Formats: sequence, structure tokens, C-alpha cells
Amino acid sequence: MITYSISHAKTHLLKLLDQFKDRKEPFIITKRGKPIARVEPYREKEFMVNVPGLLRDTVMEEKDILTPFGEEEWELKI
Repeated sequence: MITYSISHAKTHLLKLLDQFKDRKEPFIITKRGKPIARVEPYREKEFMVNVPGLLRDTVMEEKDILTPFGEEEWELKI
């Protein structure tokens, strides 16, 4: 992926945007050698891509489905 310093991007941003609009390739802007922004071309419609592991850690497993979820949070403490 191509990277540009922030000073170069600031002075040539319009040219960079026109250049990458047709190529559909993102570029990274750096400040003192560290990446601070990733510029990607705009897409009208985003489609879900089948990426392995995309939904990892999004499902919660409950071993006892008969007990209400979060029962311990609803106990009355006097």
C-alpha cells in the first residue's frame, strides 16, 4: 500500500484523490513515519464479504437456557 507524509498529502490532496478514485486503491497518510489515516475510495453499495473469522466473539453461549439471563443482577439486596 502506498504511503504519503502528511505534508505531501496536504499540498497534493486533490491530485491524490483524483489519482486513486479511478484505481480503487487506498493509501495511508503518515505523520513522522507513523500511520494516522487510511484513505479509501467511496463505494455506493457495500456487500457483505465472506471473511473467515468475521463474526468471531460475537455470539454468547449460555449453558442453562431455562434460567433467565442475568438473574444475579436482578436479586434484591437489602
